[in-house]
Amino acid sequence: RPDQFHAPRMRLMIRPSARKCRQERVVDVNHRRAQDRQEIRQEKREVQDARRYGDRQDVREERRDVREARQEYKEDWLIFERLIKKDNKTLKVEIAFKIDRNTKGREKEAKELIVPVSDSCLVVFFPTEKETHLKFLIQGPYITTPARDNIPKEDPWNKELIDETASLVADSLLKIKKLELLTTDFLEVLPVNKQDHPEDHMFRPVYKAVLDKIKTEEKLLPANDGGHINAQQAYLARGEKLVDLLGTEQLSLLFGKQNCQWLDSKITEKSPLWNYFSDELQIPVVRPETFANKLDEKFIQGQDDDWMIEFYIFLLKQEELWKKPSSVLREKKFIRLEDGTHVTPFH
Repeated sequence: RPDQFHAPRMRLMIRPSARKCRQERVVDVNHRRAQDRQEIRQEKREVQDARRYGDRQDVREERRDVREARQEYKEDWLIFERLIKKDNKTLKVEIAFKIDRNTKGREKEAKELIVPVSDSCLVVFFPTEKETHLKFLIQGPYITTPARDNIPKEDPWNKELIDETASLVADSLLKIKKLELLTTDFLEVLPVNKQDHPEDHMFRPVYKAVLDKIKTEEKLLPANDGGHINAQQAYLARGEKLVDLLGTEQLSLLFGKQNCQWLDSKITEKSPLWNYFSDELQIPVVRPETFANKLDEKFIQGQDDDWMIEFYIFLLKQEELWKKPSSVLREKKFIRLEDGTHVTPFH
């Protein structure tokens, strides 16, 4: 199957050093037929990166082109590995993210995205029947049942491999950001639905490691301005008009925090990321009524006339905030007079 990750066909050159995180970018790989054909051209470029991940050093980024003549199917994969020691042997765990090129008819403007796989069974050198419920592939020297339909959950070695894999997934986020692939689409590939990995699930450590990493001060969340922010800076907007109305300056003033920013406005209540951000990361959700309750005279006085015009246009479609006598804005001074002072509506 195209989505399967066959480790022997993706094997990386390694050195005898334990607990190292490496990555490989495989471009145009025919995983189903490459082993049986000989006309393969390879081009490899290695870039050393001094970035550290905890006590893991010597992170190497490797780019490899593998193109097969007469190939009928192509797949791109972004692969990370971590070396581990057991009984004086160097082994490794790997994760593989599938890459898609979104050309939209313009090859020169092709944009690469990390996309979910359709089959995420665990790979132990060859695919097993053990479903991971992840949207990317993981592979390692796990102990399996004779039929390869499962792996013993309580086996200490398997537990260690899962923990190493979880750490590798979390550590890969910074490298993915460096490759400019850390997008909203990529976040949806990560384990963001805790129902898929409840407390007793074998691969729950992967879910937890990613969550813990995103909770740090690292800027790993796509902001609406195209950059990245951390969870402490982030706000979710319920309604696109709020994003247009409130910039970083206004958000920071409203919530009394520096450098507050909107998350990517593509993240709506229909997105699988919405509950993950609001419930698991506890990122505040700003609704029109939230904004109206936070609004005070000090905030209004700090806005220029152009912003006030946009604010009034916004209110035209938010009548529930001001039309009824009980509406939240009815007692707030936000109507600007010619002399720069403010009065309540219907004053």
